[in-house]
Amino acid sequence: MNYATPVTTISEARSFFHSLNKAEKLFHPDDAPESITGVDGDPIFTADECALVSQRIAEIRVFMPDPCEYIIDTFF
Repeated sequence: MNYATPVTTISEARSFFHSLNKAEKLFHPDDAPESITGVDGDPIFTADECALVSQRIAEIRVFMPDPCEYIIDTFF
C-alpha cells in the first residue's frame, strides 16, 4: 500500500480505509499509528509509514469529520 499518495476526495478517503482493512492494518483513527501493534506485539507501520499515515488521516478529516463512524458502519 502506498501511504504517500495524498487523500483529496471522500472517495479516496473511503478507499484508504478499505486498503487498510484489506491489509489487516485498519485502526482507530484517533490513535497514533506509532501505537498500533499486530497480534505479535510488533508495530504494524514503520516509522516512515507512521508519518505518512498520520498525514493521510489529517487529510481524511477534511472530508470525514468523524472517520470512526464510517469505519464502524462499513467494517463492523
